Amino acid sequence: MFADNSIKSVFRYFNEKLEGLYSDREIQLFCELSLEVKNGITKTDIILNDKRFSESELLTFREITKRLKVQEPIQYILNNAFFY
Repeated sequence: MFADNSIKSVFRYFNEKLEGLYSDREIQLFCELSLEVKNGITKTDIILNDKRFSESELLTFREITKRLKVQEPIQYILNNAFFY
């Protein structure tokens, strides 16, 4: 579970739940995208690592990982498609 409601804890949770299903890089990207789209967390915020999440925000991350475990595309889960 989430040890201390921090960004680092969210990354650990994504890794625990998705390890073996996706590569480490994909899991990291899924987590970063989820943080950005659902909570407005930027890469700078991730580096500073000082954000704490509420229980309802943590429930959102649980739901995202649950859907990723059944291989639902991240674009469907976040209702957002990323183009370069």
